[in-house]
Amino acid sequence: MLNAIMQRTLFACGEESIIYPQMPTNVITLLEESVHASLPASSLSPTLLAATHIYVRSMDNQKSDDGYQVAIADTSDMTIVELQKDDEQIEAIVYQKSTGSILAVDNDRNTGALNTYVLGVKSTQHRGVAVLLSLFPSILKDAEAMKDYTNIKDAVKNPAQMSSQDFAIFARFTLSTISRMKTASSSAKINWSDTNNSGSIRTITDISIPNYAPNTGDVICGIFRLLCKGTSTSSKNVSIANNSFAGMYSLNPSRIYSEEESEMIPVLSDTYVVPIEVAQVCKCAMKSTGLPEPMRNFMLEGPAGTGKTAGARAIASGMNLPYTHITCHAGSEIFDFIGTIFPSTGENTVESNENFLETHNLPSFEDIEFDLEESYKKLTGEEQIPLGFDKMECYALLVQKMLDIARTEFSKGDTDKDFVYTETNLIKALKYGYLCEIQEPTVIVQPGVLVGLNSLLEQNGSITLPTGEVIKRHPDCMIVVTTNTEYEGCRDLNQSVISRMDLVVDLPLPEKDILVERAMKQTGVNDIVKVTAMVEVMLETAEHCQQRDITDGSCGPRELYAWIKTDKILGDPILSCTTAFLNKVTRNKEDREEIFDTIISMKNFGVM
Repeated sequence: MLNAIMQRTLFACGEESIIYPQMPTNVITLLEESVHASLPASSLSPTLLAATHIYVRSMDNQKSDDGYQVAIADTSDMTIVELQKDDEQIEAIVYQKSTGSILAVDNDRNTGALNTYVLGVKSTQHRGVAVLLSLFPSILKDAEAMKDYTNIKDAVKNPAQMSSQDFAIFARFTLSTISRMKTASSSAKINWSDTNNSGSIRTITDISIPNYAPNTGDVICGIFRLLCKGTSTSSKNVSIANNSFAGMYSLNPSRIYSEEESEMIPVLSDTYVVPIEVAQVCKCAMKSTGLPEPMRNFMLEGPAGTGKTAGARAIASGMNLPYTHITCHAGSEIFDFIGTIFPSTGENTVESNENFLETHNLPSFEDIEFDLEESYKKLTGEEQIPLGFDKMECYALLVQKMLDIARTEFSKGDTDKDFVYTETNLIKALKYGYLCEIQEPTVIVQPGVLVGLNSLLEQNGSITLPTGEVIKRHPDCMIVVTTNTEYEGCRDLNQSVISRMDLVVDLPLPEKDILVERAMKQTGVNDIVKVTAMVEVMLETAEHCQQRDITDGSCGPRELYAWIKTDKILGDPILSCTTAFLNKVTRNKEDREEIFDTIISMKNFGVM
């Protein structure tokens, strides 16, 4: 049953002493005018109107008029809510459906403090918007309530423009909500027995936070920042609904794309779990917009299978940017990044980088690496190298020289040669404002290739193409470098490239419980005992390989998923493990036998 202070806090209207946070002043005025004109005060609630406004906006991936956003998850036995304001404060609510009990906490994101959640009408207290939001999934299961909600939801998006008819429907919605909260048999009942007369609600403690962390599949809207698996107030993880994440961090919401560009914006799979690191990259990119040098260059690194490319695509989805990529290989050359600008031969083939350098008596990147002075002489004709001139500057000089020569030849228009220029995905991203993922640049043999791109990595960087067109980096363009330094043949990235990355983000293997959740979603296998055992095998094998310096294979989520899917088909976890998992971990027979004997054979896969 609602006690007096709760009823007054949640539903009172027309009292000058009451402060209405989360509601624009002109809306409060309209509410009070409606009360004085025709409708009773008890039938109009500014708190419920605020809750409805925030709920409707959040379902459309929008913030409320004054910057609030809600994350809601709904399970069979509880509804979990976080009401957030600019990541500074979080009101977290857990509504337990069977008993009607409410748990709550007020989290200061700057200090990490968990404070008692107090309902009341003072400026330091909460009007209970988050409490009402926790009831919405239960309330809207009623056909009559859903009908009223459907009729007013468009008007509630902009409360200041609500008509008298809208207020009449909302009054009915308010009264039905109050009735459901008071009725013990209602699916939206509230039991205030754990709430004292001062308005304090029983607190969610730090240690109990993981108990209320929703699974990703239960998230209706928004991003959970406090109530997350494996976290407490000291670690800011997130649980994110994919439909809420898409476009949440758009750099330019009014930007209009062509049909082709729209198709390039990634759509996240329902089984994908958005990592905290991806959300952090998106937030940094969006929040830094407007600064002299906004954050637009990022590096994701981690072991195989940790989702680096999936992370890059998720960033593009969150930023609402078309996605493109360049896959590097050992022989990648500078023109693989800036475009093919060589003269065509009679066979319509394109000159190689090696032939181009030889034809024009230019040093190679390897020449610069091993003989700086001779390379400088070839490039400039000068015998004496300037004091302090280093390999990085020589790399850049070589790239500029190659571009100048290609540009000159392109402009000649020789009758016996045709010249071809084709834009690469990187140039398109720089030119039109896309996200370009540069995959595995550490495998490139030539040491100065990426250094030649440094000018393009600058926020105000530009390049003159052989066509004469000057390409200046689009302000929305994002570069995401993804790399796995554990692969054989990988090299360290040059420091000048790393220094141009705004964030270098490690994507480690997730915790076991998160891996189990992801594996079951990715494979459709719901046998938690077996999947947990398989995840444990993968984690222990990865640790074993690291300790033994076994680097001739791969051990990560990709191999795990292949094993689970193979077992689903064959029905034999041991046989499936050998072909789909163990044989990929290492090519060494003795190492395989040791892993099988010490790890795999010791596990119980729940098979009778």
